[in-house]
Amino acid sequence: MISTTGLTYQNTFDEKHNLELSAYFEYLYRRNRAFGYKGYGIDSRLPENPNGVTVSPTYLPAILGGRTKYALASYMALGRYTYDNRYSLTASYRYDGSSRVAEANRWHGFYSFGANWNVKEEEFLKSNEFIQGLSLRASYGTTASTINGDFNYLATFRKDITYGGETAIRPYDPGNPNYDWEYVDEFNAGFDLELFPSKRLRVAMDYYNKITKNMFLISRFP
Repeated sequence: MISTTGLTYQNTFDEKHNLELSAYFEYLYRRNRAFGYKGYGIDSRLPENPNGVTVSPTYLPAILGGRTKYALASYMALGRYTYDNRYSLTASYRYDGSSRVAEANRWHGFYSFGANWNVKEEEFLKSNEFIQGLSLRASYGTTASTINGDFNYLATFRKDITYGGETAIRPYDPGNPNYDWEYVDEFNAGFDLELFPSKRLRVAMDYYNKITKNMFLISRFP
């Protein structure tokens, strides 16, 4: 289930100032359930009936199953201001909470901001027929992601050994009560250029720097 609710305000005043503000709330929820039965030596006369499974000490049937759920809640705010169709400023902030992250770090905020200069609208370039479009832009923001899999921060056990002739359980994953998000800081700067009256040639160039912190590395204990 995905639910998104939002409001947007947009207004132009004094003919040169354009302002747009938005706020959203998004909720994602997923629940999975699974059930299975595994058997060997199936009687061809009962191919879809558990009674057709051969039961022996060597080939024991197994009942399989599991269930899990996942939720993500997000509060988001976005803003954009443009002056005279030449200068634009943008900013955003979101506050996310994920069930895939340990409770100590479950909620975290992320932000971004950017600027754009539409150079073509300047008087010194407006009448230039060779350069049909030129804009300079730059932005910086933080994002984060969670590792795939639900409740990985919890300690888990497996029932795949025997002790004293009886089925037993053993530690499988110790979990991590300080399990956190994987954070990414990214800076981007570039320009867009359009040449010739027909805009036949378009050039875009970008420089970016991306730094990942708290990177996920999956390893299993022997």
